[in-house]
Order: sequence, then structure tokens, then C-alpha cells
Amino acid sequence: QSVNDGDSRYVSLKTNFGGFNITGAYKNVELGNYEVPEGAIEHHEEEHHDEEEHHDEEEHHDEEEHHDEEEHHDEEEHHDEEEHHDEEEHHDESGLANSDYMNSSRRFGISKTGDWGYIGVSQSNSRSTYGIPFHGDDHGDEHGGHDDHMDEDHGDEDHGDEDHGDEDHGDEHGGHEGHGEERIFAVTTSDAYNLRGSFNLASNLVNSVDYFYRKSDYILTEGHEEMGHDEDHADEDHADEDHSDEDHGDEHHEDEHDGHGHGESTVFSSESDEFGATFDLSTDALAQKVAVNVLSEEVSIIGSEAFMNPSESDEVTLGYYASTEIGQFTVDFGARFDFIDREGSLSHEEEHHDDEDHGDEDHGDEDHGDEDHGDEHHDEEHEMEYYSRSDNNTSLSMSLSNEITDSLSFTLGISNVERTPSSIELFMNGAHMATGRYEVGDVNLKSETSRNIDLNFIYERDGYFGNLSFFRNDVDNYIYLQDETEEEHEEHEDEHDHGGLIRADYLQGDALLEGYELEIGRSFALGSGELELSFARDALKAEFASGGYLPRITPPRNIFAARYTQDTLDLKMSFKDVESQKDTGVGEMVTDGYQMLNLNMTKSFVFSDTERLSVSVFAKNLLDEIARNHASFVKDEVPLPGRNIGLRVNFQYN
Repeated sequence: QSVNDGDSRYVSLKTNFGGFNITGAYKNVELGNYEVPEGAIEHHEEEHHDEEEHHDEEEHHDEEEHHDEEEHHDEEEHHDEEEHHDEEEHHDESGLANSDYMNSSRRFGISKTGDWGYIGVSQSNSRSTYGIPFHGDDHGDEHGGHDDHMDEDHGDEDHGDEDHGDEDHGDEHGGHEGHGEERIFAVTTSDAYNLRGSFNLASNLVNSVDYFYRKSDYILTEGHEEMGHDEDHADEDHADEDHSDEDHGDEHHEDEHDGHGHGESTVFSSESDEFGATFDLSTDALAQKVAVNVLSEEVSIIGSEAFMNPSESDEVTLGYYASTEIGQFTVDFGARFDFIDREGSLSHEEEHHDDEDHGDEDHGDEDHGDEDHGDEHHDEEHEMEYYSRSDNNTSLSMSLSNEITDSLSFTLGISNVERTPSSIELFMNGAHMATGRYEVGDVNLKSETSRNIDLNFIYERDGYFGNLSFFRNDVDNYIYLQDETEEEHEEHEDEHDHGGLIRADYLQGDALLEGYELEIGRSFALGSGELELSFARDALKAEFASGGYLPRITPPRNIFAARYTQDTLDLKMSFKDVESQKDTGVGEMVTDGYQMLNLNMTKSFVFSDTERLSVSVFAKNLLDEIARNHASFVKDEVPLPGRNIGLRVNFQYN
């Protein structure tokens, strides 16, 4: 594909041996940095340095926009990235650095079926290495030019040395000449073991039992490396001369690699065990099921950029579902009861600055040179405060559906859903560099309670079709991540060191979310095939009860699509018109709209009942539009990929 340099390979196997079903699969993806349209990458660092003395407030708002993330996270962490990584590049001028992606995954499974039911086990492994296009420390000194604020947090890197002016900060973070361009990357490994089955009892009470067990281990390691580091060592030594030998002895390299994660990685790990069973208690008059689910999870983050202490979660969920016919209506009812225990801790730093130790006999004036400055800029004592929390949540839902005519039906659903805060929302307390924020959770957060109404109409007749949905979610204690204002930043700067990052707090507020989704279309015969034309639109309005818009809400979209199918030929075209988002939250900036044109053509060649070859030619963002996702934390630093034209070949043998 044209947007990057790379390829993807996938091989799978399905067979039966001795009455056992055996499956296996292997996938390997290697993609370079993806290209973006000309002018899509915004460089604000020079502007900030030029204007920081006169435009502090404007700078702050710009940064709140720049430190947004497409949430790479964490669990998330990644699931948007893969979309971006599928379309990557290696063109320096129009390319997004550190957007490369590599993945290797394997899966093996074996199962047995019979009149009694089935049982199967599987094991999967995945390993990915990908660049991180945006990292918070790249903009550490942009936040209103608070140099001292940043120095305190990064003393280990000699960034606080008096001889280091702003130009040195910019060099070290922005691809300095002496050290070469810095590459920021992540390595993930995921191992999962699954047992799944169903047992037919055919008793008077229980018809069958579906069950599963899953054990998963997930590790994400984020690291830093300087591209061409070995070749540039000599240059680094010469660069030291510009900053005096006293400032840059051996300690310079040691501190630089230890303090900022260049040498020490940050490791996020999650281990979980989950068991579930569903009992079918249905009768001729009433379909009903009872479900139980047990989950135990341990999460830890260790390293130079650890932003949360280890936490443990234990969850037990009981569920009940029933469905029956009452007259011309179908009534569905569901209930869920969650019992959740979370344990975690917060670290409170007690800092002792160098000036407090000037009189100590171990720290005479002669020992206060820069060689000790990195390691002894702070003597920090961490006071641990432990928390244990238990939540019992109840969620109820009911829907009523009816076929008004042979071509028109509707469904009305109401629900009351409770959600307990996640471990991150509760115990987060540190620099989350991928979002460019110092994120602070709140152990006193309450459970969210959402009262929801959904109304859906479906129409289909004589080739015409349509789907219209309305929804309204009235949420008490809505949890969201809010960036600090400039005034709040100045207050927190005096209270606590955030390393030049924007402080963001997990807050709560009552909110109302309303929206709709619409799709209409028609299919009709054309030649020896069928042509389908459709139009879709969705829109969401989200406001706080106290006034103001929720942050990072997606803007309205219009999608025009056409699809033509003829025997072994499949042609698809879609044009997406995303409107600008002007309903912005506190500190957010307006995101421009964009248009995205995608094409896809697939031709299949059937050689036999067991052999089939499919060849696809695709084009994404054919207009090469500059596109940004308003819901992303890093919408400006990480735009969507540019024009991508590629070829996909798939051979199936059964």
C-alpha cells in the first residue's frame, strides 16, 4: 500500500483429525511510518518559544489541544492505533515519525463436538512493536514557558542545569543535533488461554450450560532510544564542550538515560482470570437465562514514567435475561448485579530541595556541582496511602418491539445502568506521557448512573430500506478527564511539580447526551448485478446539567455509499463528510471538518469447491485530506493517514 512501506501476511488452517476440529493461524504485519497530507503535522514549539512571554493564555489552550490522545492506552491504548498503523509511511516531509507498526500473532485451537455439546481449548500469542507518534515530554517546556516547573521534575536529566537554556531543552526533546532524533516506541506481548464449551442437560430445569474460562497476560513496555545513537557518540562528546565539561561528564549520559526513560523502560502489565457460565432455563412460554461471571485482575505500572501504583480488582456479576410474547409485542427484560472490590494506593511525595541541604555536612558547596545535581536535586520520600473500595451496582433494562406492518417495525428500550469507576479513574496519580498530562484520579468518585431511552424504527420494502434511531442518556456523576485552566495551572505550580505537563483531573458532573442515527437507501437490479445506494448520518449533543459541553465529543457525520455486486465482483465506494466540531469543552479548540473518499474493488476466482482466490484493490483517503479526530487526545500531533492505495490478496483452501 502506498501510504507506507510494508506488507501483511495471514495464514490460517481448519481441519478435522480423528474427530477433533483443529484450527491454527499466523499473522505477520510490518508497516513503516504512514504519510499524512502536506501541512497536516503542526509544529508549535517554535511559536511557543517566540510568544511564551506574551501569550501564556493562548499557549495553554493550544497545548490542551495538542496533548489530546487517541487513546493509546491501555487497554486501550491501542485499539485506534491499529487503524492508523494500517496506513503508514516513510516520507520525511509529509510523514508522521514513529507511526510504524509491526505485529506477529499466532493462534492454535482444538475442539470436540457431539450431541452432548462441545468443548474446546485455544492458545493465542501476539507481539507488537510500534512507534508512538506523540509523547508528552516532547512538549514539556511549552506549557506557558514554565522552565522551572519542568526542571524540578526532570532533574535527573540535567535539564535543570543553569547552563541549559531553552534552546537546550528544545534540542534534547526535539531531535537534538548532538544526540540524533529520539525514537519513542512500545512493545506489547499478549498471551491468552481459553476454555469454552457447552453441555446439554435436557433436564426439567436446566436445558444447557455454556461456560468459559480465560487467562490472559498483557504487557506493554514503552521505551526511548536515540536513532543513530552509537554513531553519534563522538558528536555527543563534542557537544559537551559547549556546555562545559563539569556539566557533562559521565553523569550526563547516565542521568539522561535514567531520568527520562531513555535507558529505563516503563512497563504496564495486566494479569487476569475470568470464568463465566450461562444457564438456559427456557420453556415454551418463556425464554430465560441466568449468567454468572467472575473476574480477578492485577494491574501494575513500573518504570520511569509509571503513572499509577499497582491495583487489584475482583468482580462478580450475576445476570438474568427473559423474553416472551405478549399479544403482538415482544418483551425483553434484563437485570445485572455487579459486586466489585478494588484495592490500590496513592503516593504522596515529601520533597527536600537542594537549598534545604546546603548546610548538611555531606553536601558542602563543593558537592553542589552539576555532577550531583541530577541525582540529588530532590530527596523524595513517598508516603503510601492505601485504599480499599467495594461497590454494588444494579442495572435494569427492558425493551418492547412490534411489527407495525410487514415492512415497518419499532423497538422502544429503557434502561437504568450503573457503572463503578475504573482503577485508573480512582488511583491515577502521575505523569501519563502518552497524553502529555499529569493525570490525577479521585478515590472518592461515585458510581455513574445512566437513565437511557432508545427508540428505533426499521423499514424495508421493494428495495427501499431505512433505519432511524433516537437516544437520550441522562447520566448522574458522569466521569470525565478535565484539563486544568491557566489559572489553575499557576495555583498547582506553586503546590506541586507536574514536570511541565498539563494537569488533568478525573471529575464528575451530571450530563445529558442526546443524538440520532439515520440510514436510508435503495437497492435495485443493474445489468447482471445489484446496485445499492445509501445515505447515513449520525449526530450527538452532550452537555453538562450545569452548562457547557462535554470534552472530546465526536462531531456529526454524513456518509454516502454505493455498492455494486455481480457474481464474483464487489465494488464499494464511500464518501464521509465529517463536520467541524464547534461544541467544545473547557480548554478545547475547534476541530475542522474533513471529507474522506474510500474505494474498494474485489474480484474472486473460484477454482473448485475448496479453492478460492480473492484479489482486492483499495484506496483510502483518496482526496488526501487533512483529517483530525476530535475525540483524540493528540489530534494535532497525530492526524489521520493520508492517501493510501494498496493491494490485498487472499487465498482460501478448505
